[in-house]
Amino acid sequence: VTDREDLPGAPKMPRSPVPLTKPEEVFTANLGGGVSCRLLLSLYADAHGTRPKATARLRPPTKPADFPPTGDDRATRLGGIVVAWNIFQHFYPYF
Repeated sequence: VTDREDLPGAPKMPRSPVPLTKPEEVFTANLGGGVSCRLLLSLYADAHGTRPKATARLRPPTKPADFPPTGDDRATRLGGIVVAWNIFQHFYPYF
């Protein structure tokens, strides 16, 4: 949905019946316990996608492409603990 004129080369988008928020406007919510979140409701965009474009290159992976994630790898074991804890936290009825 857009509230602007169509950009050259961009696909046609339906017009918004109400004005959209400006990209500078941020929604802030208090989540309790001293935690809050700030969420962008709209982004700057051009015919090639959202702005600004990333200029940094991706870092090369630290492990080889044929690396098998086994239980011998500490990161894999820690990841398994995180997944198990999330399952217990959300689906085990006695926590």
